Amino acid sequence: MTLATTRTGLKTRLETINKLKVFDRAPDSINQLPAAVIVPISGSYNYAMNMGILYEFEVTVLVSRADAASGQKELDDYIDRSGAKSIYAAIDGDTTLGGVCSESIVREFRDYGGFTYGGTVYLGVKFIITIFSG
Repeated sequence: MTLATTRTGLKTRLETINKLKVFDRAPDSINQLPAAVIVPISGSYNYAMNMGILYEFEVTVLVSRADAASGQKELDDYIDRSGAKSIYAAIDGDTTLGGVCSESIVREFRDYGGFTYGGTVYLGVKFIITIFSG
């Protein structure tokens, strides 16, 4: 498992969510919404008694802030544990991310609210996804 193959596997799973534009690298600007931006935030090289590696990724989902009520409803759909827009369900549908890892887990969501990205304000939420290989 490499960082590049893990990013690709994560992007592929998130792209199973209809109309979600997924960036596996942080773009300079967002030109299509809803969008998800994948960023690695930490890793452990000697996980499980030197038998594997652990990566943690932050996936930030951004939606339009033009209508706050509908934007929040859309974010709620991404947060739900099940459903067509669920981040959790998309990853849980193949926790090996197409065979690139042993297991992946959507651990938490946080920081629900306003985000400024590329000078534009969006509504968003961050998901923390832990990915193991060993």
